[in-house]
Amino acid sequence: MPFYSGDAIVLLSGGQDSTTCLFWAKTKFKHIIALSFDISQNNIIELDCAKVICEKANVDHNIIDLKLLHDFKGEKNFISGRNLFFLSFAALIAKQRNISNIVIGVSQQDSNTFSDCSDNFIKSINVSMNLSMDYTFKIYAPLIWLSKKEIWHLAEELDIINLVKNNTVTCYNGISGVGCGHCSACQLRNSAYSEYLKDKSGEYT
Repeated sequence: MPFYSGDAIVLLSGGQDSTTCLFWAKTKFKHIIALSFDISQNNIIELDCAKVICEKANVDHNIIDLKLLHDFKGEKNFISGRNLFFLSFAALIAKQRNISNIVIGVSQQDSNTFSDCSDNFIKSINVSMNLSMDYTFKIYAPLIWLSKKEIWHLAEELDIINLVKNNTVTCYNGISGVGCGHCSACQLRNSAYSEYLKDKSGEYT
């Protein structure tokens, strides 16, 4: 696997995608820092998971207080365009620490629902960050063209299947691991995991 120069900041929510990116980044950069955001009491379980993940990964974990964003939450308690804010704060911290690389776990597959997960958005914000701060950032989105099933395969490649399965939180109801099993996030995650297992079983037939 190619190795990139310099250090990197990884945006870590405590979920499946960002956790996979954290361990991907460990194979790519000399040193990484995890950055999480406290946006309300509702994401405390995510921060707890992120803390455990960083301890297992032996990565420095930083939490930024952005509770003010909670006042702008919309449907399903989701903050529209939040990756715009997260990447902007990541850029501030990166420049302060002379870091150029930022890693985020967004996927084009989610862009129909969350436009700030699209490839176009990532490319656009990368240019805007460079221009606004007169600094050269490089945003890495290693999952951008992967399906949810393929993200499980990447987790296997990185030897973190059990960690992702048991210690991350994707569930909209804030239940870690397999989650509630009923919300749309759980259904998508569990469906992709089933597809991944089918692929695995096919390897041995």
